[in-house]
Amino acid sequence: MICPQCHTENRPGAKYCNECGLPLPQDVAETIDATQNLEAIVIDEDDQQDVSEAEQDNTSNTDELTGEEVVVSDSEEQSVEDESPKEPVANDMDLTAFIPVKAKQPHATDLSGIDECLVDSSYVPPQPAWRNGDTVEMPRVDEQQVKQREYKAPGAPEKKSKKGKVGAIIVVILALAVVIALAITHQMEMWGGKSVPDVVGITQSDAEYILDTKGFAVTSVSEPSDEAEGLVLHTDPAAGAREEGNLSITLYVSTSRLVPDVAGLARDEAVNKLAEDGFENVEFASERSNAHEGLVLSVSPEPGTRALSTDAITLTIAEPFTVPDVIGKTVSEATQELEVDGYMVATTYTYDDSVEDGTVLSTDPEAQTKLASGETVTINVSKSRAIELEQQTQSLLEGLAASGEPLMVDSANYIVLSVNAVTYEGNNATSFVITGKLTYTAPDGETITGDPRTITGYITWTDDNYIETISATQN
Repeated sequence: MICPQCHTENRPGAKYCNECGLPLPQDVAETIDATQNLEAIVIDEDDQQDVSEAEQDNTSNTDELTGEEVVVSDSEEQSVEDESPKEPVANDMDLTAFIPVKAKQPHATDLSGIDECLVDSSYVPPQPAWRNGDTVEMPRVDEQQVKQREYKAPGAPEKKSKKGKVGAIIVVILALAVVIALAITHQMEMWGGKSVPDVVGITQSDAEYILDTKGFAVTSVSEPSDEAEGLVLHTDPAAGAREEGNLSITLYVSTSRLVPDVAGLARDEAVNKLAEDGFENVEFASERSNAHEGLVLSVSPEPGTRALSTDAITLTIAEPFTVPDVIGKTVSEATQELEVDGYMVATTYTYDDSVEDGTVLSTDPEAQTKLASGETVTINVSKSRAIELEQQTQSLLEGLAASGEPLMVDSANYIVLSVNAVTYEGNNATSFVITGKLTYTAPDGETITGDPRTITGYITWTDDNYIETISATQN
């Protein structure tokens, strides 16, 4: 079957052109004479009984080539759709172009959807060369083109009830009206409870007035804040919430932050307490004290002072007293340092000639030992035996010189006029050089005193610094 528009050959019985989608005529002329007059269409024998009724509905169609009319009935149109179309009988000598019979006007084919089958704009149809023996050159068709040029004939138009459409539209409009009405009445708080107004940032009195006019029962709670005093910080429930039934709301009103009194608390407890009040910038200082280690001794700023959350809060923490390290210092230096910390000082001596006399060798308790202030610390001081015995000897001789008493050596007595030298000789022995006069008592009882002379002698001492032996000779 040849398409009258693009002249493409289609399969027998096709209702639409596979190339351009044009609806194809279903009734064709069985013969065309030389004068191009169309004869009556052959009608199936099964439809003969309906021909007389169908002729009343026929519509006259004019042949585009001859100008004559071709009659097509409704029954023929239905018969063509149900049955395979009859092949037209062509005259071998007839060179007249095939002209399709137009459908009746009342039954014009529904062309909606044909735009879905538009031909690619780049395609150029071949020139018609049928019935002259020539071969028609067809374009190459690949799989992609086949898929792109699949045409689907539009289905028979469905008859829609206008009344059904109108009814559906009315239902939709009514539903929308109900939804809008519900939304408006809900917004007007005619149902669904009342919305909590936003009173954050205004004064407590203004907020209470607004909430009271809305019917809310108001409870106020103070909350430390850096904001100005008396402003609403937040509400419970929050602004925008819908409340039904018992309309009550709690206002959290700002109040100044006050430094809490955390003295006497442990360090961690004090820090947590400050954090609860919004103070996060906490600094620490230490002070030696007899209080329990780690206790807060004081707070700065003082408790009760107004402060911002960003202000620094300094906690002074108790630190135990410890025995200072005074080893290597002199007795006086060590005593002064210990007394500054409140310690009582006791002194012991140990003979040690390896260090300077009077140097602290050790302490009891040892250095860095925790010890409460007021306790006693004993310092162990080095003592030189040489110096000690030299001083002891010097003191003895000078005392004799001052008193005029003689130095008794065996049976001789020496009056000490001056002390010239005293030297430690080791092993608890000292030597001395003095200027003195020998005195003795004659048999007749007379005291005889000699001339002044240099006298040298030796003294040995006990560990308790008592004279064990003494000897002297005059030069």
